[in-house]
Amino acid sequence: MLRLECRGVVQGVGFRPALQRLAARLGLSGSLTNASGLVRLELQGWRRDLQRFLQELPGALPPAARLEPLQPQWLDAAAAGAPAARGLRISAEPARTAGHQEIGLFARALVADRAPCAACLRELDDPHSRRHGDPFLACCCCGPRFSIATAEPWQRAHTTHASFPPAKPARGNGPIPPIAASRPKRSAAPAAARG
Repeated sequence: MLRLECRGVVQGVGFRPALQRLAARLGLSGSLTNASGLVRLELQGWRRDLQRFLQELPGALPPAARLEPLQPQWLDAAAAGAPAARGLRISAEPARTAGHQEIGLFARALVADRAPCAACLRELDDPHSRRHGDPFLACCCCGPRFSIATAEPWQRAHTTHASFPPAKPARGNGPIPPIAASRPKRSAAPAAARG
């Protein structure tokens, strides 16, 4: 079993779904939890697949995510065999409301507010899009985070958007495509090379 505490900008940027996709591709199972200031991950699977997860993780990050250096914890060698059930359960710890003195805690795990990306602007202007005219339009690459957070860890229920229902798919639109298919990919080049 592999345990990781992922720190950096890891909440509100599509980090958990990205880890879930990577774990599924490698046939790993376990749990993924949003916690105050971090994302906690416990993975089970073959050791070679767990090591591959660690190798591929930097390239699987969403564009706005920033991951601090990891300190992998290898636990119970007997649990490192193939798990009985596949999949990665995503959850969140209970909310911890932010007081005025605590607001700085959000900066550790949350990305700053970002202007709408080109893909969201296209959806906003497209009368056939399920999110046409949506005043809360945002994705893992853009939109408010820091200014709407009311508690940690990051999730819709812990924002000022909680009392508003999310947009529902319009009839005839078919299934909602995964965010990864419609959003820009992270560059594999080092940050210094990207400018």
